[in-house]
Amino acid sequence: MGIGSAIVLNGEIFGGKHSWAGEIGHICVDPAGPKCGCGANVCLEQYAGQDALFRRAGMPIASTLDDLIDSFNAGVPTAVSAIDNAATTLGRAIADTLNIIDVDHVILGGNFVRLLPCFQQLLISEIKYGRMSGKWTETEVIADKNNDKAALLGACFDNSPIL
Repeated sequence: MGIGSAIVLNGEIFGGKHSWAGEIGHICVDPAGPKCGCGANVCLEQYAGQDALFRRAGMPIASTLDDLIDSFNAGVPTAVSAIDNAATTLGRAIADTLNIIDVDHVILGGNFVRLLPCFQQLLISEIKYGRMSGKWTETEVIADKNNDKAALLGACFDNSPIL
C-alpha cells in the first residue's frame, strides 16, 4: 500500500504535466534509504508505507494494522520505533509539501486515520519544525471523515487537500 496525495485547485485535481503532482510517497526522506519499487532509494513509502511499517516493526507483511497498533500500545519497542519513525518522516514530507503549496490544512486518509492517535503529537511537532511558517501559522491535521474509503472516493471528494 503506497502513500498518495492530491492537490486541488479551484475545485479540480491538479495533475501536473505527467499526472504525478501530489505523489508525496516518493519524496526524498533519506538519501541512504532502502530501494523503493519506483527505482529510487529515498522514498517516504519505505518509512511510512504499510509494508515498511510491518518490516520495521519486525512483523510479517501479512500482519494487520490492528496487530501493529496493539503492539505499539503494548509498548513493543520495534513497533514503537516503526510508528515513531513513520511519524517523523511523514511529518518532514508534509512540512516540505506545505512549504511548496502553502496551505494550512492536512487531511490524513487511509491507514493514517487509524495511526493518527499513535503518532499525532510527533507528526505535528515535525510539521511545525520543518514548515517555513511554523512559528506563525498553525497547521491543522485531521483524520479524513471518509476513513478507509478515501482512496475509493478520490482525493477531492470534499474539495480538501488530502495527504
